[in-house]
Amino acid sequence: YYKAVFHLANYPCEESEMVLLDFIKYDSEKLEYKIAKRKAIEVLAIFDCKKAIPTIADFLQNNNDDEYLIETAIWSLDKLKCNNIDIINKICSLLYRQFNNKRLVIQTLTNLDVRKEIDKIRSLSKDKQSSNGVKGAAFAALIKLAGEEDKLIELKNFLRLSNQNDRHCAVQDIINSGQISALPFLIKSPISPSFKLQAIDSLWIN
Repeated sequence: YYKAVFHLANYPCEESEMVLLDFIKYDSEKLEYKIAKRKAIEVLAIFDCKKAIPTIADFLQNNNDDEYLIETAIWSLDKLKCNNIDIINKICSLLYRQFNNKRLVIQTLTNLDVRKEIDKIRSLSKDKQSSNGVKGAAFAALIKLAGEEDKLIELKNFLRLSNQNDRHCAVQDIINSGQISALPFLIKSPISPSFKLQAIDSLWIN
């Protein structure tokens, strides 16, 4: 299943889209099918298949216990620039549920310019139970959506954290915040040159 979906990604056309849509609608508990379904959702987003949005959004239901599938659905809806208010509300609801990847939810709401959950995002940025990844994404959201540019200091501090993954997440958060003024600090931080180049490329274009 996965190999078939993987190769269909090389053939963007309406026929491929219809096959992938039929595939993700089929329900199966087999692990290999679930893994291929995630890939199919990702490919539909890469194809910019807008008609897949309602079907992809169905995976955000409360009764879906496959968090990886939910994550793929959120990522895809972000890439497809979903502007359906009902679907956006489903994404927002994940901020209030037991969901491991709230960082992705916050990033998606930031990219889609959704401001209705600013207060919840602010509370997550202060919550001692929140991971550095969630806090960083929250700071980026507050900068971009609420104009709270003082939060950039927090993101700069995250570039000096001892954990390498946290530093790399901070780079993406600075990119998401759109703060080109952070580049001089970012360039001097202890991160891989590839991440520095990614930040320059992403921020400078704007």
